[in-house]
Order: sequence, then structure tokens, then C-alpha cells
Amino acid sequence: MLVANETDELIELRPIEATASSSQKHDLLKTDDVEVVQFNIPAGRDIPTHEAQGEILLHCMQGKVAVTVGNSKYLIQAGQLAYFRKGSPISILGIEDASLLVTIIALKSGFSVELIGDHS
Repeated sequence: MLVANETDELIELRPIEATASSSQKHDLLKTDDVEVVQFNIPAGRDIPTHEAQGEILLHCMQGKVAVTVGNSKYLIQAGQLAYFRKGSPISILGIEDASLLVTIIALKSGFSVELIGDHS
């Protein structure tokens, strides 16, 4: 994971690994205000429900997922971007092998608040 400093950085995104049988989380960037994570989620696998600790932008780069937010369910596929408010209870299920780029804009308090759970 890259912890950003005063210089600009280049981050390389990896495609889904065909042999992966479980969801993979790749921490790409973390600052005091923003966290960027890539999730690779195979079809049939999920990221269990957790509460967003900041505003979330979810960009589906590859595949298709079902995202449940509270009582609403959304199908998000490659090329689509979704926005979720802080505090939203979110779970994600892979419909097709999917790669998601998730940007969390921190709305945190205290010294250490994990922005998104690690449910590998």
C-alpha cells in the first residue's frame, strides 16, 4: 500500500486473477482524507455487510456485482460508478468475476478509524 506524502505517485491496478477463489483486497492509497482500495470479487463470493465510515465512490472496472445498501439492491457492472453516503450499511456480491475500485472520502473522528473492513 502506498501511504501518500508530498509527492505525486503512480498506482498500478491489477486485473482479476482467474485462479482466485476468494475476494481479494488490495490497499492502493491511504491519506488522512482518502483511501483507495481495489477489490477483486469472484462470482458467488461476497463482502459482508459493513457500515461506510465515509462517503464511497464505487467504480466497477470489470464484471458485475450486486450491491445491497440498506433495503435497496443495485446491479453495478463494468463502466458504472456508484456513490454511497457515510453510514450506509453495504454488502457486495459478485455476480460475475469483478474488479472494483473503491474510493472512500474520510469523514472520521479520532486518531484511527478503519475506513473499510478487511473481509478477505
